Amino acid sequence: MINKILISFILLTPGVMLCRADIHPHQVAVLINENSPESRLIGRYYQEMRNIPPKNMIFLRTQTSDTIFHNHFRLEIESRVKETLSLAENYAIKYLVTTKGLPILVLDSVAETSSPTGPYETNTASLESDLMNALNGFNLYSGWNRRLSPSQKKSTKIELTVLRLDGPGIVEIKNLLSHGMKAEKEGLKGSFIIDARGLPTKPIYDNQYDQSLRLLARLLTGKLPDVSVIYDSTARQMSEPDYAGAALYIGWPGSFKKKAGLLAPGALGFCLEPTLAGRFPDNSKSFSMSTQVAIGTSHTLGTIHPSVITVFPVPHHYFALLLSGKYALGEVIQKTAPHSSWMVSYIGDPMYQPFKTNPQLDSLDMEYLLNTRLDE
Repeated sequence: MINKILISFILLTPGVMLCRADIHPHQVAVLINENSPESRLIGRYYQEMRNIPPKNMIFLRTQTSDTIFHNHFRLEIESRVKETLSLAENYAIKYLVTTKGLPILVLDSVAETSSPTGPYETNTASLESDLMNALNGFNLYSGWNRRLSPSQKKSTKIELTVLRLDGPGIVEIKNLLSHGMKAEKEGLKGSFIIDARGLPTKPIYDNQYDQSLRLLARLLTGKLPDVSVIYDSTARQMSEPDYAGAALYIGWPGSFKKKAGLLAPGALGFCLEPTLAGRFPDNSKSFSMSTQVAIGTSHTLGTIHPSVITVFPVPHHYFALLLSGKYALGEVIQKTAPHSSWMVSYIGDPMYQPFKTNPQLDSLDMEYLLNTRLDE
């Protein structure tokens, strides 16, 4: 195991390019399940907030349960989305937003009744992952024998990125959006929490992600004298007082009681715990995606089934782009996601640009982080 940090002229995630343009409403499509009142309400609310064109609203009828079998996914969801996106007037669409009320998990057509033998042998994938595969032409779907393996980096550029608007309830999802819009206009403010928990024994990839957190913490501590950067590399588990008023949380899961408004409005959450399945509405675990939305995040990400840490973007690449204020959330995911498939769901508004009015990193610092890779 090598923990040395190297500077490289190539980026860790293939396809990360620094050219960019703002995300416009006509580039975003919204997927609404007409069988779900929640999906209809959230989809319309988002459309009004972001001025999404009516032609970009994709209506379909499918089940409202958490799970859907792959054959039904292809018939009821994939085919409808492809039909809409194939129209010439929709060629500009680069981002797709799914909504609460659509299934979360896509299961292989074979009944998923037996227990998987490990995190790799499962026929489960997130709805957003399978949509990204289908819409980007990868022809890989749920099922361990058909998805990208965890060790295989994406080799094809992701042209269409899929995010989800979900949470414990309608109020929390509306807050996710409205608080994000407010933070975008005024600048996201609050403390930055970076938790590289110093556990004595960790798998090699866990240690590499810890390196990423340390690198980010060192740079931010030296560059942001006006921001409280709270960095912890000890074995202790962070608790509720640590998170109060935080604008940014990156690291391993802490412990707290679910409390609305615990974080700063518009906060960003990035919890490095792939074994913490985040099905909605799952409020039983402190750092499930549902609970993170409940305490005030406007963006989080997580796995919908126990997985491995390498499904997550590398933190110092991910936040180099977000903290620069130059990139919206959808662009950041598109440029840094290490896989196009499998277990991950990204929760939030692709147009959300939290540091647009108060950038935290200049171009040189952003370039430094993007061009710093962890030696494998």
